[in-house]
Amino acid sequence: MKIAAFVNAGGEIADFFEDGRICLFSKTAEGWEKIREIPLAIREEMGLGEVKHSLAASVAQMKDCDLFVLRDLRGGIKAMLEDHGFRVWKSNGALAEQLDNVALREMELVVIEQQEKAPIPGPDLVGELRDACYKVNLVELLQSGMPHVSRDVLMPFFETVAFQRLEIICQHIPKWFAMEFPGLGLRVDSTTADASGNEITVVVVPACGKRSCPPGKQRGSSGCHCG
Repeated sequence: MKIAAFVNAGGEIADFFEDGRICLFSKTAEGWEKIREIPLAIREEMGLGEVKHSLAASVAQMKDCDLFVLRDLRGGIKAMLEDHGFRVWKSNGALAEQLDNVALREMELVVIEQQEKAPIPGPDLVGELRDACYKVNLVELLQSGMPHVSRDVLMPFFETVAFQRLEIICQHIPKWFAMEFPGLGLRVDSTTADASGNEITVVVVPACGKRSCPPGKQRGSSGCHCG
């Protein structure tokens, strides 16, 4: 990982309008190694065009780095750096400590972004497709560390799948069922507690006994078509 920072003569993260230079750091087994220094002189009396030109000339010399640590985000510097493809972090404190903090926050952010891109799991088909019976264990899904709630998992299914029976293993009936089910044409058919009393199986069925729900169905329209 490489991180850039604007550093003053004392080796501290500085304001861009102070005397200093851009330093490029690389993470090694021993810590942070400064691998390059790039001169940059920006003054508050400079016009916006001059600031942009000076900054562009300096960051053009930075390769394989898209992280920048700033002490202050004023003067539009943050926006300029973002225009050049950098993710900008504000920092206060000792240089090595702040580089470590940014590296940790970056790793956490990558994990979050990967989780957000991952497809949201849904109910699984049980038996033959023509029987249209499904099952989902919300307890396992919501305890797996995935950042989803019951609505995220179930609403896309309710809105787009023509099913006759859905078994939901959960710890309680989601409160939003009462609000959404009338518009979706669904009802809770039964609720059964397991032996431990910690989980229940909720069976959801079409309210009129037959459901024909085409893909792409919109929330709030009726889910049942009696024939």
